[in-house]
Amino acid sequence: GRLGARVSIDTVKPEVAAAALAAGARIVNDVRCAEDPVLAEAAAAKSADYVIMHNRGRGEVQPPNTDYGDVVEEVLTELLAAARRVEGAGVPRASVWLDPGLGFAKTAAQSAVLLSSLGRFRKTGYRVLVGPSRKSFIAELAPDASGERPPADARLGGTAAAVLACADAGVDAVRVHDVHAIRQLIRMHEALRDTGGGAP
Repeated sequence: GRLGARVSIDTVKPEVAAAALAAGARIVNDVRCAEDPVLAEAAAAKSADYVIMHNRGRGEVQPPNTDYGDVVEEVLTELLAAARRVEGAGVPRASVWLDPGLGFAKTAAQSAVLLSSLGRFRKTGYRVLVGPSRKSFIAELAPDASGERPPADARLGGTAAAVLACADAGVDAVRVHDVHAIRQLIRMHEALRDTGGGAP
């Protein structure tokens, strides 16, 4: 775009993706784990990047969606199968991103396991995008002192902790609401990491 931003379109409808890409969007974010190859074909036609977000059903956090043996292994297996479908529809591997889908068809505990296992996703060779921002799993894992779950706009601390896990794992991008605060967090994290300091 004119401001140097790359626009991403969140849709599962090929006709919506095609219209958005024609208007200048550069990324398709597929929240249905590549169940419709026509969506990938629309992205391929415009040489757009394609983010595959892991999901089951419509994302409900309940069985059978949340029935995993090894959540990391199964999410990876399902994402890699989706990546093959997307590549088969014409999107080059270099344009495919994997998103573990935190909070979608996963309990808070399962989302936490995925967040602490992002290195496994990086090892696939695909670029990795994670969207932890303000998600309900943060409210479950880090309730207020009263025991209440903080509302979405009071989850910046938990979001920051999740983003640091992403940064430590070397993920390629994070999707956040509080852009200024999170950018500052990442820059500070990098500055401290790059000082090369340590115990005297």
